[in-house]
Amino acid sequence: MNEIKFMQEWSIKEFQKLPMRGLNEDIGIFDSLIILPTEEIHDSNFRCMDFIAVKNDIPVCRLSGCSDVIHFDGIG
Repeated sequence: MNEIKFMQEWSIKEFQKLPMRGLNEDIGIFDSLIILPTEEIHDSNFRCMDFIAVKNDIPVCRLSGCSDVIHFDGIG
């Protein structure tokens, strides 16, 4: 259960306080993503999402999705 402990103890505000990844900053390979809903509304009228990169069970930084969908193979 240790691997999800931060999920049970962290609030949305704590995830929002993580640093935002810089433009074109390479953060390397990460283990998983946490989907973080934002208050921003996309052109589709759905809420946008940010993502939290997780390495070795530690949330590292926020990745701005600025989108209402996830494209695993990229856009286009």
